[in-house]
Amino acid sequence: MHDLYIHLRKQIPNSWVQVLRHTPLLKFARRFQPRNKQTYHLEGMLTGYRMVVPTNWVYDIVWGEYELNSCKVVSDYVRPGMTVIDIGGHIGYHTILMAKLVGEMGKVFCFEPMDDNRQIIRENLLLNDLMKRVLVEPLAVAEKVSLMLIHDGPTSSQGSLIKSKSISRTETIQESSVSSHIVATCNLDSYFSMLDWPTISFIKMDIEGAESLAIKGMTEILRRFHPILLIESHGEVAREGFQVLLDLGYQLKCVDKQEIIEISNVSVVPIGNEHWLAKI
Repeated sequence: MHDLYIHLRKQIPNSWVQVLRHTPLLKFARRFQPRNKQTYHLEGMLTGYRMVVPTNWVYDIVWGEYELNSCKVVSDYVRPGMTVIDIGGHIGYHTILMAKLVGEMGKVFCFEPMDDNRQIIRENLLLNDLMKRVLVEPLAVAEKVSLMLIHDGPTSSQGSLIKSKSISRTETIQESSVSSHIVATCNLDSYFSMLDWPTISFIKMDIEGAESLAIKGMTEILRRFHPILLIESHGEVAREGFQVLLDLGYQLKCVDKQEIIEISNVSVVPIGNEHWLAKI
């Protein structure tokens, strides 16, 4: 069945994927995809790399269609030799992309508190001989060093320190989680002060509503190094963090909109589930 699934996929040109992905054709193809995680050769920005990918992420990740806007921002701004941070590593797609871009002289700090995700990240780093470039920390990033409940979501990418978050003004508010457990949290200022303040050049953040907590815990890094940030917002809970960035002199731009939305007054712009570029 796995071979049949791959064969069916290869019959569909990449340019058709965005159009066809929700049609009966691709829904039919889902019947033949493997029911557990498999190792795949990747396409797109990570052509030549391999990843262990759980079933429900095969389409976007393996075919090179995963978060194209955010991946373009990463490829535009991450350079060889940089020290960069991946907050919310999930299964490691952005982590691997950043490790590729920083090269042998760079460093990626990946923070991922979910045990299953972190295991897959390590498998994927080993597959691609990237362990020396990436440090994977079993920590959630927040405002303070503490212990907090993390609430499991419906998929492996949706664990959150924020139990109730408004995704947008038009979508349903999801207030319940399947389960929750305790995780250790750190704030980035304390973490990197113990490493004698390496120069941080780029931060990617996708932490399901805890954006403001993380931003408030990294203000010294932002003041010292003015790193570029790529932030996935998850509704109105990001507003407080965005205001912190504006107060520090950052400009924010939504990279998911065809017409560019720039924020100068965070109180007047609706915030949904979108990717934002922040830089000084």
